[in-house]
Amino acid sequence: AMQASTLSGCVSAASAVVGAAVGRGGDWMWAEQDDAGSFGHIVEVVTETQWVRVQWSSGHTNWYRAGSGTRHDLTYTSPYAIGAAALSLEDALRTHKVKQQHLKRTFGYGAGVQHAHFSRFDIRDEICMELGGFIHGTRVRLQHRGGVQMAVTIGVKCDGNDSAPKLWFHCDNAEAAGIFERAEMLKLKEAGTQIMTERRRDEFEAASDDETDNRTVIEVTSPSHFSFRYPMGRFGIKPTLFDVRDDACKKLGHFVHGEVVRFSHRGVSEKFTVIGIQLRDDGLPALFVHKDGDEGAGTFPSNHWAIFRPYMKVVDKVKIQEMSPEDVTAGQGTFCDLGRLCELRSSLKLSFRYRLGLGPCVQAGLFDIRDEVCLVVGGFVHGQLVEAVGGIRATVIGVRLGQEGLPELFFHNEGDPGAGIFPQYGRLQSKFKDVGFRAPKELTEEDANLLEEGW
Repeated sequence: AMQASTLSGCVSAASAVVGAAVGRGGDWMWAEQDDAGSFGHIVEVVTETQWVRVQWSSGHTNWYRAGSGTRHDLTYTSPYAIGAAALSLEDALRTHKVKQQHLKRTFGYGAGVQHAHFSRFDIRDEICMELGGFIHGTRVRLQHRGGVQMAVTIGVKCDGNDSAPKLWFHCDNAEAAGIFERAEMLKLKEAGTQIMTERRRDEFEAASDDETDNRTVIEVTSPSHFSFRYPMGRFGIKPTLFDVRDDACKKLGHFVHGEVVRFSHRGVSEKFTVIGIQLRDDGLPALFVHKDGDEGAGTFPSNHWAIFRPYMKVVDKVKIQEMSPEDVTAGQGTFCDLGRLCELRSSLKLSFRYRLGLGPCVQAGLFDIRDEVCLVVGGFVHGQLVEAVGGIRATVIGVRLGQEGLPELFFHNEGDPGAGIFPQYGRLQSKFKDVGFRAPKELTEEDANLLEEGW
């Protein structure tokens, strides 16, 4: 049998060995499940279906394709790379840049002050001290105008609203752990220690973080099933195709197309109608709903749907009016080949580094600049100089996932600090003119690091 330390290349079920170190591969489509680019180890292999289960450095596990559908989500990682990752923690602590990939979330506990669910925390002393100044089990006291708030330090994990690691505390009388505001953190005082008992998943009614099985996602998601026309967007309506099959909706969201659901918990009551499945901002499918008062369909943040589900109840079932082709033509956007875009989503080759962003927070972004990809997504190729509506000139940079989780063509307008997209590009594309060629200058690794540091 092949040794785990000698494996290289993409992970296939035929070659996979339990214990082998792996990282994201060429067909990766799972957002930040790998702790934003960290490594993990194979813990189970199913050769019949060509899937492998991986435990990431943070502690959570999920299933990944190792030949299923000819896709390979993972690649083998060398022991040297693991050592480099371990050293990077020392660098991160020294430079105060601890990120998601540095965490080892091994301690099970409840998270969510109002909507308690199971999660895991990094309770290592050096991580807790770096992120908040207290170690696991330390009692803290917060003095404020309303009196005194006591809490115990749990550990570090990322907040559901962003990817930044934070130190979490369990306040006395709260359902589970939460985070203090920055101003409150500065006022915390040590007030003793407390022995903490680890919690189990089955102690919580609500789902845990990272609970959706990737095999289920692939099983229910096929571009050919996106067929129901409906507007997407809470404020700006964009014609979109949804998968409204009952079995698919149930597997991803436990409700079906047309059901009217009421969410009620702790004095908050909202009602929404289930539309169907589409892609989230991170490119993964999710159940979309039309909330009362919104203009179109939207979804919950990636980790909130399962957490809130115990507080939802079906109160009615209605027939939803589909958009007609006339509505689409008169609307704010046009349909492209959504099935083709869904296929491209998981096969982009992000290799060209360029400035990304139109505002003050410009960052380094990676783009797919292959001609065939750029042409399918936006009708122009990398480096093409175009004249847009109003005489604006822009250079085509390449393709990457946009806010709707689908591939979009990015342009660098003259005068802008970085690349961005044209709003309603599908409707305006026919008015763009080819006026020449201008080769974009790729960012060096040094330039990219300077952008990340805010220069």
